[in-house]
Amino acid sequence: RILESIAMSQEYARRGLFYTAMEECHFALEATPNYLPIHRQLAEVSLAMGKVEEAVEKLVVVADTYHVRQAARQAAALYERALRLAPMNTGVRVRLIDMLISHGKIDRALEHYLILADSYYHLAQMDRAREVYQEALRLAPRGDEGRDWTVRILHKIGDIDMQRVDWRRALSVYERIRDLAPRDERARLSLIELYYRLGQPQRALRELDDLLQVYRDAEKDERVVAVLDDLVERWPDRIPLRARIAQVYLDAGRTDQALEHLNKLGDLQLDAGKTQEAKATVEAIIALSPPDVEDYRQLLSELERD
Repeated sequence: RILESIAMSQEYARRGLFYTAMEECHFALEATPNYLPIHRQLAEVSLAMGKVEEAVEKLVVVADTYHVRQAARQAAALYERALRLAPMNTGVRVRLIDMLISHGKIDRALEHYLILADSYYHLAQMDRAREVYQEALRLAPRGDEGRDWTVRILHKIGDIDMQRVDWRRALSVYERIRDLAPRDERARLSLIELYYRLGQPQRALRELDDLLQVYRDAEKDERVVAVLDDLVERWPDRIPLRARIAQVYLDAGRTDQALEHLNKLGDLQLDAGKTQEAKATVEAIIALSPPDVEDYRQLLSELERD
């Protein structure tokens, strides 16, 4: 009779007879008040009526009860159902995470950790988001190695530190990623930017040269050009960056682009009082035989007299 009442409640709900559907559930509860499928059906009726908050509350109560009864699979399914209806309900997600960890479902727990932290992030609660990522980071070594949990979580933490302009904190995060995943392009690009921002240009260049070598080893010449173009656009007056991109274009036989950067490089070197370096740059330009090559020969003569 109880199962019949649940089936009838479902049928009434399909027909839009929601209050009759609820009456059937309440009738069944009089006989078996602790039978959880009835409570779940009440939640579904509330949801069908558009009472989402009420449905979520009911689902969570049922899930809590399953958890107490050591029925982890049913509890997890209902917590997840509640979270699909109310994804920003951080309290429910924390309960689910704790339960998943206690039952050894580490990868699933980590997935929900990241969703939880993202929820705080979208609520502009950066400190809380970072704390949750740190909690996830401590759990990460227990997850599937193939899913690179530690690196993924560190990137999330690094993003927060970058947005908060906490350069030194971000630097330590990305250095850790670099050590764990030497071929991680995003981490190395972030390190180049951070070293420049923190006044450590030599370390930035070492990081850049290591990254460019990774590209060359993988025969990704287009990435070499793209990265250098981006860096030169961001820091147009950095002589070492300008020299590197000029050399790349020379090696690729792209004379026009090489001349453009060599001209700018020579100007930067002269402005910086680096006469010998400027002479070498002018000689490189002359070797390319540009239309105004005589002007460069004259400039070279003047530099040699100086």
